Amino acid sequence: MVALSLIGTDDLPAQVEIAKNLYSEFGYGNLEKAHIVLLKNYLQDLLSRLADRPYPIGELQKHSILSTTEDFIREQRMLYGGSGKVKNPRHVLGTLLSQEWLAYSMLTRLYEGARNYQHLYPSNDVFHEHCEYFYVHIGDAEKEHKIQAVKAAAQECYSDADIFEISESFNRFLDITARYWNGISEAMRAMSNVPLAAA
Repeated sequence: MVALSLIGTDDLPAQVEIAKNLYSEFGYGNLEKAHIVLLKNYLQDLLSRLADRPYPIGELQKHSILSTTEDFIREQRMLYGGSGKVKNPRHVLGTLLSQEWLAYSMLTRLYEGARNYQHLYPSNDVFHEHCEYFYVHIGDAEKEHKIQAVKAAAQECYSDADIFEISESFNRFLDITARYWNGISEAMRAMSNVPLAAA
């Protein structure tokens, strides 16, 4: 979705800040360090340990997506201007600002959850080697992304009305994110007694 924010503004300094964010997300040009690759590797490893068998990422992708996740994706696209309409850059940048402002807090909480599975690893070192996705974000990336999002949004703020437009989409993103996580929480409670092999 960050890529949509790049085309959602015509302000060159804002685009530069967004491009820095994208370059980081894609591992600074190193495919093995692209954040989506790190996440897939982590999930595949953890699921394999939980299932006590190889668990290919393709198997995970065969499961249906929660309706709340589908809603989250659709509403993100709308906020980022993915509907094909010309979007107000302040709405796009307010969305990006909200996403980046939440990211650090969400990832630190996800990492704390990941630590619940530390017992599945033969040593602390092995556990930490598999948590690179979290360390990349907690250590530096999300702090930088937050700064870049603030700079990008500031490029489009000239009046109180501009700040209102940014805050409007900022708050909208907070709302859809809360619904997304509530959907995951409800699904997890519903599945709490179902073994992974049967899921």
